[in-house]
Amino acid sequence: MSIILDNGLVLNAIQSNNLDLEKVYAKYESDTDWVLVFQKQAIRTKVKFICNWKGAATVGTKDSITNFFTTLATDLDYDGGKKLIIFPQPCFLKYTVDSIPASISSMCDVGCQWISDHEKGAYTGQVSALMVSSCGANSVLIGEEETRSNLGITDSMCSDMVYEGLASNLNVYIFIPETQSEYEAGSTETIITSHLNAIIGLNTAGASLVVNNISKINLVYQPQFDLAQYFVQKPGIAVSHTKEVVNYIYSWMGEQYGNDAAENISYLYGVAAAPSRISMMNEMLGSIPSLNGFYAAGTATSASNLATLVNGVTK
Repeated sequence: MSIILDNGLVLNAIQSNNLDLEKVYAKYESDTDWVLVFQKQAIRTKVKFICNWKGAATVGTKDSITNFFTTLATDLDYDGGKKLIIFPQPCFLKYTVDSIPASISSMCDVGCQWISDHEKGAYTGQVSALMVSSCGANSVLIGEEETRSNLGITDSMCSDMVYEGLASNLNVYIFIPETQSEYEAGSTETIITSHLNAIIGLNTAGASLVVNNISKINLVYQPQFDLAQYFVQKPGIAVSHTKEVVNYIYSWMGEQYGNDAAENISYLYGVAAAPSRISMMNEMLGSIPSLNGFYAAGTATSASNLATLVNGVTK
């Protein structure tokens, strides 16, 4: 006797310990009553933290990295809905992967600060996506502001990096920049569109990989004028403008790749997070439904400060 599933009677989803549970009911053909037969569940990360160590001396040796994780494991409140993606200097990738304590390992991933836009070849000093994944890391930063300004990384190179990263099964954190002059000129949407089209537009080489790896796509809006404390002085603008940008990027993704894609990628705010900004960050999460992550640089090199930040941010 066959089982009939009543998809029309999927009742309210509930949430428990960061699990999204969907009640599904079924019955035999001859029965009149529906019975709960299973619950489908999926773990979803509520908040991601990009923890970029850059070239900081405080986490620039094996001993300092060991000490960092000893402190982090003590100070960090376990929350399966939060994810810390640690980006050490490339030479410490494997050591960082191996140093994460078991007690917080499910909350931590490791990624590389950048990758080559080439798969392989005579490119002295460059790190390929395959090398990164071979070290046990699973993520990469692409187009972060300092790689653009110091290393001359362009949107075209970012597009190639996205292709290489996804081809090696890496999560890609793609930074979408905006300068102060662009913001003040009112050209935000034009600038954001230009970057998106050049990096992951439908005409780029990696477009097919984007479609097939949508859950690995993370778009990070990075206003580059926080260095002048512009948004710190005007937190209301930081929240309202970030909302406009994230909603616009969400709409762009929907138009390019469909609504399902837009709903299943991550959107992050790319200005250095800090304990002093927890209130603003929580306001952002509360008022921007699609936002689910932040960029931490200086704070990320202090385990105690990072734990304070992560513990205080909620969604």
